[in-house]
Amino acid sequence: MFNYFFFRITVFLFWLLPFRVIYLLSDGMAWVMRVVVKYRYNVIETNLKKSFPNKSKSEIQTLIKGSYQNLCDCILEGIKGMSLSKKEIIRRCKVTNPEVADAFAREGRSVILVASHFGNFEWATQIGLQLEHLILGIYKPLRNPRTDAYLKRTRQNKNFVLIPNKETYKELPNHIHQPCMVVLIADQSPSNSEKAHWLTFLNQETAFLKGPDAIAREYNFPVIYADLQRVNRGFYTLTFIVLEDQPNSLPEKEITKVFRNELTRIILAQPENWLWSHKRWKKKRPSHITID
Repeated sequence: MFNYFFFRITVFLFWLLPFRVIYLLSDGMAWVMRVVVKYRYNVIETNLKKSFPNKSKSEIQTLIKGSYQNLCDCILEGIKGMSLSKKEIIRRCKVTNPEVADAFAREGRSVILVASHFGNFEWATQIGLQLEHLILGIYKPLRNPRTDAYLKRTRQNKNFVLIPNKETYKELPNHIHQPCMVVLIADQSPSNSEKAHWLTFLNQETAFLKGPDAIAREYNFPVIYADLQRVNRGFYTLTFIVLEDQPNSLPEKEITKVFRNELTRIILAQPENWLWSHKRWKKKRPSHITID
């Protein structure tokens, strides 16, 4: 109960603060987390060194600093976003080419939108207000049921429905009678190493979720990548990139490979904007599974 009320008070206080103060707080928070607390410093440093073995020590340090700044901006923007109007969030997170997704909706086709921990994807949950699809956001419920219920109320609208990740396959048939956009954060580490797709990613053996590939091929849903880019602090663009429009013609793992390639391209362009504090490579490949 205490955690829930503390959270609600924090949201209220952030509603009162202008963005210029939010970013001053973010600057200070990033310094404290990097220099004083050293929050997951070893994880971030190790991930960057293994991903970019040819970068110098000073280049790695620059990326570490940028990674903390990105992390803190996203955290505070996420809290601030809970008190922003839908209109204001849309102004700050603009879909550049909605016609790409809308074309599939007009054909009566549902799609899968694969996203990543790149930039502030919390605000992008409101893309449904800019599109013709019904948005189905697959998410992991929070441990605190009160906080989870509050977040669902602030995120959901007539064009956006949240589905707990463990209920994905049960709930999908209840919605796909109309054109839907199934949103999956696809760069997370899967819970089961045996059932993962194993690929080389950023110079390391990496386990990828099977879900996007499996759902796309089963239902023949076109797969679109959500390219979210920070234009300025507090302003983002989201561009749709079609990865595959006839996935049922592809062998297993092919869609995962295409996603891996696109994500690699995005990260290499602006590596500091990815979530390096995530323990992405904590799992080891079982010896009997081959890697591509």
